[in-house]
Amino acid sequence: MKYDKGADEASTYEILFMDNDQITSLKVELPITTYDDGDKSIEFISGKGEVLEVCEDGQWEEFNGSLQELMKKAH
Repeated sequence: MKYDKGADEASTYEILFMDNDQITSLKVELPITTYDDGDKSIEFISGKGEVLEVCEDGQWEEFNGSLQELMKKAH
């Protein structure tokens, strides 16, 4: 699997879906950071997420691991 330079964590999950038709949905926990300069607030993904559940072939299963662990399992 190829990762594009500059891709954030959310983009990497999208790549997982494109490469694995049997995985139709994920429940993930992502660290979100909010930057507030007094005029505007910006929220962004600020680190690696954790996959909590995977819907594979229509069945939800707990996973509790990293995206990299899920990619290894999927291939």
